[in-house]
Amino acid sequence: MLIFGWKVKEKVTDQGVFLCSQCSQESSYSLVRVSRYFTLYFIPLFPIALLGKYVACHNCGGQFEFKSSPQVVEQLGLTLEPWECPMCGTENAGDCYECTSCRAWICGTCDSPNRAETNLCIDCCESR
Repeated sequence: MLIFGWKVKEKVTDQGVFLCSQCSQESSYSLVRVSRYFTLYFIPLFPIALLGKYVACHNCGGQFEFKSSPQVVEQLGLTLEPWECPMCGTENAGDCYECTSCRAWICGTCDSPNRAETNLCIDCCESR
């Protein structure tokens, strides 16, 4: 019997200090990437989808999703600007990490473009 499925995992990709809009204090934060992983016998093997990113305040525990918190994204110098796929030229939404046309993907760690058939980033070797 083969048991497979998926699991959601979070990974901290950056940390720093910012002015939290929820607790109104300068606090440390973590930038967290949320991905869905393929599992085999309950062991996560590789990511199959990037579900999103959020900023977590270490002082109050507040969580600010990229899509719904433009002021936090702007304060940290992060971007949700539309991006043009370097593989096929299609313009994609800023909160999308995979090209809607050719399925090329942008690494959530270093923002490098990668071909659809690869699962590891060519620059930082982070898996998709």
